[in-house]
Amino acid sequence: MEHVDLKDHLLDIKYFSDKNSLKNIIKDKNGVIVLFYADWCGHCKMLKPTYKTFIDRNNKNVLIKAVDMSDNLNPLIEKLSKMLKIEGYPTIISFDKEGNIFSNFNGNRRLDDLEKYALYVGDYNYVRNNMNQIKGGSDPFFTL
Repeated sequence: MEHVDLKDHLLDIKYFSDKNSLKNIIKDKNGVIVLFYADWCGHCKMLKPTYKTFIDRNNKNVLIKAVDMSDNLNPLIEKLSKMLKIEGYPTIISFDKEGNIFSNFNGNRRLDDLEKYALYVGDYNYVRNNMNQIKGGSDPFFTL
């Protein structure tokens, strides 16, 4: 298994201290997809090459990052795990433009499934973020 380093794509856990911090890194994107992983996790090691390719091939509608959760003794990591309800690794969670949790990725960990997820996250959040210009302010996804 090849060693893949995600250090250029790491997001410090401090960005999860409040919504504004996360919102500030998202900026002009339609959201962010974050891989929460631990270096000691075998499934994470298997996913890293695919996730790195996913980052490299990103369509740029969404920001794609990773958070290293390896330090079990760090109380901030424990707090973040509880806050986001992370029960195991790897976990992939997307956040909308406002820094709110959008969804958990529960699909296969193949490149094409990750890319479809990125399109879903980016397109959905684009429509939601631009609803006033598109359709006078109502959200068709939540209209009965």
